[in-house]
Amino acid sequence: MTKPGRSVIALLLDRSSSLGPLRDDVRAATAHLLAHQAGLPGEVEVYLTTTGRRAGKLRGGIPATDAAVPKLRGRSTEAVRDSLGALVSGLGRSLAGMPEQERPTRVFVVLVTGGTDAGSATWGPDELRDLIAAQERDYAWEVVTVTVAEHAGLAPWGAGHRSLGVAPRGDCVRAAIAAASEYIGRARAAGPWEPVAGISQEERWAAYPPDFHAVPEAPADTAAAPAEITAEAPVVAPADTTAQAPAEATVGTTPAAPVDDAPTEAIPVLTAQRLAEADRAAAAERRRWWDRFRKPATVGS
Repeated sequence: MTKPGRSVIALLLDRSSSLGPLRDDVRAATAHLLAHQAGLPGEVEVYLTTTGRRAGKLRGGIPATDAAVPKLRGRSTEAVRDSLGALVSGLGRSLAGMPEQERPTRVFVVLVTGGTDAGSATWGPDELRDLIAAQERDYAWEVVTVTVAEHAGLAPWGAGHRSLGVAPRGDCVRAAIAAASEYIGRARAAGPWEPVAGISQEERWAAYPPDFHAVPEAPADTAAAPAEITAEAPVVAPADTTAQAPAEATVGTTPAAPVDDAPTEAIPVLTAQRLAEADRAAAAERRRWWDRFRKPATVGS
């Protein structure tokens, strides 16, 4: 039994140095998200925390109108997986302690991160994925991940239509968090487990433009010299004139990087698997390194 029209939004903001100068954009966009949610019909309660040791130590939620976004002072910690696992576990315990008639109908966990994890020791990728899948399957939670990174199209946090990669630009950060807020609004208007339209391809492009990694063409004056060289090619080898024609047409220009217009839903799953394999390989390497210093056990006389 749940309270109709009541929702909970738990926001986890990355305060590691990986966000760099974009921390102010994250704060501003998160404030707009809270204002947007406060203006929608229904009751919404907010838990807002940052990455670090206190991520899972949640106090009571507060109305979205009263929530204030903390300053994201840079920290060296990059244990995003541990922070997300602690938040999900802590929020689950908090909601389980409520009377059934007061529990929310919809629960949203929003992670905004720079995409780097270098210190997680408690929650591995597989364990975190299983935890989130259980909450989504059994309690209709919605986990929305916003990853701000140079190659954010390969975001390892989350999967499917609620995972959003963001180019490291202020306008892209604001567009991504706005898209996440729109998704939450649609889901709040629906019942538990009802299908909800995910983040659209247009919203994904606004957050991570297809031409973000396009290679610019070389200046026209640099193309002149190579063109003169290829003009003499028929004199040296007349028989290869036809074979050289395509090369002459492209000499002096740098081809643009191919643009992948396909949705990114399937990409995070692949990178999460690679991340898990890398973690397991790193753990095995550490074990081998320490084994060199372990003394063999001795049997007492």
